[in-house]
Amino acid sequence: SNGDWIKTEDISDWNLYKNIVRTQTSKNKKELFDIWDGNDYYDGEYIRDNINLHHFNSNYPTIDHKISIYNGFTNKIRPEEISDISNLVITKRILNIKKGKN
Repeated sequence: SNGDWIKTEDISDWNLYKNIVRTQTSKNKKELFDIWDGNDYYDGEYIRDNINLHHFNSNYPTIDHKISIYNGFTNKIRPEEISDISNLVITKRILNIKKGKN
């Protein structure tokens, strides 16, 4: 959650929201990878072949939400919008992790 805090009374709402977004995002995964040009969204590096790496490898391609799940929750954006293919990109695991800490 980007190092930000969620109030205790909001945790169950947050968990529900996060689970809905992740479930819907998962449903869009195949289409996203089918239309993907193979380049990392953030630095443009060609990473399609990195799909053969172990999924914990820092260069493994992962799905990222341009508008984060956390920002979607705090700004009351519908989960369907956050998980929509127009909000999804593919980047290396390491960039996705670094982005989450900013």
